Amino acid sequence: MPFIPKFPAMPTSLLSHLEAKLDALCSNLDYVPYGELSVVEKLLVDECIDDFDVENPVRLPVSCSALEAFHIDISRNMLVPMVSAIALASASLNSHLLTSSPTLCGDICPLQGGAKTQACVYYPAALTDFKCQQSSLGICVNTTEVGSAVKCLSNTWADHGSYEIGIRGATGSFGRSEPIREVQKYSAANVTELVLKNYNDAKVPLMLLDGAFSESSLSSLWIENVDLSLQRNIFPNDLKTLVLRKTGLRRIPKEVFTLSNLKRLEISGQFLDTSWLSKDEEAFVRRVNCTFG
Repeated sequence: MPFIPKFPAMPTSLLSHLEAKLDALCSNLDYVPYGELSVVEKLLVDECIDDFDVENPVRLPVSCSALEAFHIDISRNMLVPMVSAIALASASLNSHLLTSSPTLCGDICPLQGGAKTQACVYYPAALTDFKCQQSSLGICVNTTEVGSAVKCLSNTWADHGSYEIGIRGATGSFGRSEPIREVQKYSAANVTELVLKNYNDAKVPLMLLDGAFSESSLSSLWIENVDLSLQRNIFPNDLKTLVLRKTGLRRIPKEVFTLSNLKRLEISGQFLDTSWLSKDEEAFVRRVNCTFG
């Protein structure tokens, strides 16, 4: 079961407003894939989810006649009604997020040699376990939200051609590390090789949200020693090397088989079940330089 973050409860008034919107939209069968919602929209929709089971998958108004259209599996592949942006205005992010969102990075961070910052790590006010600290990776800047900050990552810092970010855990640390728990819409144009690695003994959760790297310039992505969960549209089409080491994955993500330029695939550090592969997927594995197990 992938890591599913739990968020503080919404104000009753906001939840009631959201339920009213969902009820109205259900009657019109106005549905969109869960993966197409923004991070903030997902936070609100998640508040409408009670238990993750098919018998009673969501907590929504009983008048929603399209309730049977909802489906949740362990990959969180779910259809939900589109939520009005008005209802989302008072929501806030509640996780340490790696992103290239202009509103969190380029519009807030100082210019770097005349260029906007291409990526940053968001430190929400709701979390106090980590404080943003300046390092060789970048500088810290307060956001317009009281108590929150962003780490403005250097556009040019790299190590042997790769941009490596250590992932901080509850104990231990790494000189160039950030407490990243989610990734969405990372698209640093200068970075073609990215490494996200937890150097501590204890694993930490890492969720790749919809569009995590799909618009990036990455040709190589390495993720190691985390409890990894993935949504959809994660990887860029030009990805050539993908290493997922000690991530807890038991199967090859289906999206991997759509990466026509992939040359190297490693999913190691735990047992990998390949018994379910289709003939086309088996042919893909034979064509690519793979390391499993």
